[in-house]
Amino acid sequence: AFGEPEKPVNATAIAHAALDIAAKPIEGRVLCVEDNLANLTLMRHVFRMLPDIEFVAAPDGETALAMLADVAPDLVLLDINLPGMSGREVLKRMKADRRWVSLPVIAVSAAAMPSDIKVGIEAGFLAYFTKPIDVPVFLERVRKILRKSR
Repeated sequence: AFGEPEKPVNATAIAHAALDIAAKPIEGRVLCVEDNLANLTLMRHVFRMLPDIEFVAAPDGETALAMLADVAPDLVLLDINLPGMSGREVLKRMKADRRWVSLPVIAVSAAAMPSDIKVGIEAGFLAYFTKPIDVPVFLERVRKILRKSR
């Protein structure tokens, strides 16, 4: 949100989350749909804390939809503001396809107004994380989702 200071990264919390994650390994494949290279790099770094998770990226919605069958992800992380097709449209198309209707999808977006979050949850996102993400909370949610999908 405009005018709000960014939350400082809590290295201790991240370290504790990483230790907790290492103690309880989970497996799976995550498809991250993100057009911003800096945000994608951050996500790749975050997922290094989950070494048994295969991390796959797509730069836009059209590519992500085309990759779904080959990648067969257990979870999709979807930016809302993508070039071409929006993240909401990608989700709508996924929910309209019986193959992907039950695939968990998390919004990860800079669109952080309460109305954005409400619309996202109503559209069918399992969770809605705003950037900058709270890494320990985000990773715990990812772990819970991947445990259920196995």
